[in-house]
Amino acid sequence: MEGSYKVVFDGKLREGVDREQFVRAFAQMFKVSEEQARKLLSVGRPVALKDNLDQATAEKYRAVMNKLGMEVRLEQKGGLSLVADDSAAAAPAPEQAPQQPLPPAAADGGPRCPKCGSDRVQGDDCLACGVIISRYRAKQGQAAAEGVEQQNPYAAPQSDVSPVRVYDAEEGELTGPHAVPAGDGWQWIVGGWRHLQRNPFAWIGALFVCYALLAAINFVPLVGPIVGSLLGPVIFAGFMLGADEQRTGGDFRIGHLFAGFSANPGKLVQVGLLYGLGMFVIVGGAGVIAALAGMGGMLHAHGGHPDPRMSGRMVSLMLGAMVLTLPLLMAYWFAPALVALDDRGPLEAMKLSFSACLKNILPFLLYVFIALGLAVIAAIPLGLGMLIFMPMMIATIYAAYRDIFYQTASI
Repeated sequence: MEGSYKVVFDGKLREGVDREQFVRAFAQMFKVSEEQARKLLSVGRPVALKDNLDQATAEKYRAVMNKLGMEVRLEQKGGLSLVADDSAAAAPAPEQAPQQPLPPAAADGGPRCPKCGSDRVQGDDCLACGVIISRYRAKQGQAAAEGVEQQNPYAAPQSDVSPVRVYDAEEGELTGPHAVPAGDGWQWIVGGWRHLQRNPFAWIGALFVCYALLAAINFVPLVGPIVGSLLGPVIFAGFMLGADEQRTGGDFRIGHLFAGFSANPGKLVQVGLLYGLGMFVIVGGAGVIAALAGMGGMLHAHGGHPDPRMSGRMVSLMLGAMVLTLPLLMAYWFAPALVALDDRGPLEAMKLSFSACLKNILPFLLYVFIALGLAVIAAIPLGLGMLIFMPMMIATIYAAYRDIFYQTASI
């Protein structure tokens, strides 16, 4: 009979299957979080993962789940149970959550998030899972237009159960860096503005405290600039931690400025050290070359004629230093966020940051172009607009980080 079969998981894995390896594999294959996979294992009773299937589709499900190491069977309406084939190969695998329909409207008539079902919706943002609702729906519509079935991340797989790469990541599951559309450069600006407007006084106040603190540190002779360079990523990570708390429904506070001192501070200091060493090599090397060129010019001038090539050489030297600085800035851009929020090592974080920037040259060009225009506008009213512009631009870095490293932007 068509649509008369269901796939039932007995709640157990085959002998010899490692639970954690199964959880990771299941989560990747069926686009669910690892936490959901673990919950399925902990139910301790049979669970119907999918019903109303024709026999061919049901058999396909059973074969795949058997290979993942799950104890599954098919049940036919009327009580007939078809036991899984014991000859199926056991393999480390993941697990899957029971199907759950898309959420209805809230009881009070308010909106619900189309992704997680929460009624904690503010404007176009879901404060529960952090998704931007309009972009999530647009992504669904685009996939539907292409004939691709969109899955609820809490639903069981449909007919295609082949292994897939996870792109719609749950909280804590970094999947990038990914290349994003050029237009996302504007979306990062919008995302930064959304973070700022939720608590503008805290963002502006934190920036004032940041500048005052760094100015005081750099005022100390000799060691001040070095300490400031080392602590820069630690302080910047505090802004990223505050923005991340906003995304999950919390609030940004001035105290977030110091949150980096409790989130991998040692690794963040190492990022500052690597960045500082890189700048020292570039600037120091340029200074040595400039000094040598200056000496050559002076010797030439002693002969009564200034070297006409001196100015051209100095311009070339400055341009060369800028070109060398750009890759270093790319490696630094997302590194504090990756260390503080994703527990990456300093070198790995800087490599990931460089790769993210390299993959997204076009959106970054649009981002820089828009940022320069906004900076000019902000500087017009006696520079007062910078009180809004500067904290907003810091928040845009977090927005870009979520967009590039988590694919589904949650800003």
